Amino acid sequence: MPDLGLIRERARARVAKEFGAAKAPGTEGLKSLGFIPSGISTQSLQLDLAIGRPGIPVGRMTQVIGRDGHGKSTLAMHIAAEAISMGACVAIQDAEGAYEAWRLRKLGADPEGFEPLVPECLEDMHGMTEAFIQETRKADPDIPILVILDTPDGVHAKAAMDAEVGVSLPAIDSRCNGVMVPRIANFAARYKAALVVVQQINPVFASGGWKPAYAEKEYDTKGGESWKFRASLRMQVKRGKTDEAKKQESSAINTKVVNLKNKLAAPFRVAEYQLNYEFGIDKYEDLFEGCKKLKVISGGGGGRYRFKYRKMDESIYRKEFPEIVNQFGGPDKFRRRMLKKAVRMEFIRAYGIWDEQPPAESDAEKEAEA
Repeated sequence: MPDLGLIRERARARVAKEFGAAKAPGTEGLKSLGFIPSGISTQSLQLDLAIGRPGIPVGRMTQVIGRDGHGKSTLAMHIAAEAISMGACVAIQDAEGAYEAWRLRKLGADPEGFEPLVPECLEDMHGMTEAFIQETRKADPDIPILVILDTPDGVHAKAAMDAEVGVSLPAIDSRCNGVMVPRIANFAARYKAALVVVQQINPVFASGGWKPAYAEKEYDTKGGESWKFRASLRMQVKRGKTDEAKKQESSAINTKVVNLKNKLAAPFRVAEYQLNYEFGIDKYEDLFEGCKKLKVISGGGGGRYRFKYRKMDESIYRKEFPEIVNQFGGPDKFRRRMLKKAVRMEFIRAYGIWDEQPPAESDAEKEAEA
C-alpha cells in the first residue's frame, strides 16, 4: 500500500516551492483560514436568527445587495455601530459620498469611531482595504476589524478613468475585480477581518432570449461575478409595503432581508423588520418579534402576551414591552442576552467553536495556549 500521507506531503512541498507557501497551507493552515473566531451582530435579532449565527462572520466577506433606497447602507451602518461598541477598528470606504454625520450618530455609528476612506478607483478601494487590514492587525493581533465597501459600483478601474473619451475597454471593471476580490477575501481570512460589501442590483437585459411580458425582471450586481462567488453570506434587502397609517412618519418602511447565499448555516431564511429613516431599525419591534421566535413571548389573545424570561413571568400588552427591555439595560444589551439564549437553545450556532481545538490564530493566542 502506498503511503498517501507521504505522497501528499511531497506534492504539497512541490507546490509550495513553485507557487509559494501560502498557496499550499496544508491541513493545519486550512483550519486557520477557515476558522471564524467571532461575529458582529446586525443589531437585528430577527436577522441574526435568520443568518443562523450571532451576526455576520469575522474573517469572511458579507455582501449586502438590493435596489436603491431599500436600506442597504442603513443595515451596514448598524453593523458598523455594533462593531464600534465592541471596540473594533472600523473603516468605511464611501464611494458615493452620501453619509451625513448627524444620521450616523442617530444610527449609533459615531463618525469619531471609524476611519473614513475615499477611493478614486477600484485599485484604490482594494489596495486601501489590504493596507488597513494588514497595518491594523500588525498593531494589535486581537482587535476586531471591520471594513465596509459602499459601494464598488461607484468607482471604476483606473484604466477606464484614464482612457480617452470613446475608447472601449470591455468589462474592465469586472476584470479588475476578478483579480483583486480574491486577494482581499484571502486577506480577510488570513488576518481575521470582517468585510461588508454593499452593492446595488440593476435590471439584467437578456440577449438572444425571449421572455413573456408577465415575467419578472431579473436583477444582478455590476462589476463581475467575483463578489458573489467570494461572499460567504449574501443578503438581499427588499423594501416592503408602506404602512399607510404611518405614511407621514419616518418609521413607515417594512423591510425584508433574504439570505440568498449562506455558507454559515441554512440558506434562504428571511427576516423582516421596520426601518426608521432617522434611527434605522426599530429595535423594540424587532426584539418583540424575535422573542416570539425564541418562545420568550407567547400568546396574544385579547392583545395580551406572556413574557417569560428568567424570574420574570408577566402578562403584558405590546406597548409595555419597551419598558421591560429597558429594565434589562436597553435594546442592545437585551438583544445580546437573547442571542446567548438562542445559542443555548441550539437555535443558532455560536462562532469560535470547532469540533476539535483549532490552531492558534495569533501570537496572543499562542501565549495563552502556552
